[in-house]
Amino acid sequence: MSDRTGDQLRVIGALYLRIWPEATTALVDRYEATCAVWLREEREAFVVWARGEPLAISMFSRREIWTTGGTLRVMALVGVCSAPEFRGQGLGAKVVRAAFAQVDDGTFAAALWQTAARP
Repeated sequence: MSDRTGDQLRVIGALYLRIWPEATTALVDRYEATCAVWLREEREAFVVWARGEPLAISMFSRREIWTTGGTLRVMALVGVCSAPEFRGQGLGAKVVRAAFAQVDDGTFAAALWQTAARP
C-alpha cells in the first residue's frame, strides 16, 4: 500500500465504507491510523480503477502459520469487494485471480481467505 497516494487510499476507504458501513465507519474516522495499519502489515492491493475511482479491490498481507510440518508463509486475503453498480462484470474475480497468482508463482505456499481479518 505504500505506493498508493493519500487520495487513492481515501477512495479505497470510501468504497469499503459503501460495502461494509457498520464495520468500516471507523476507517473513515481514523483514516491515518487505518493507513498506518495497512502499511505496518505491508498490505498489497490489486485494484481496478476507472476515472480515479476503485471499481474492485482485493487486499492481502503476509502471514505465517504454524503447522506440524513447520512454518508456512501464506497470503491472507482480506477486503475483497466491488462497487455494487459494477458487479456481475467479473471485476471481483479479476482482482482475486491477480492475488491468487502470488500463490501460483510460488511467492506464497498457500492463501487464506477469512471473513474477518484478525491479527
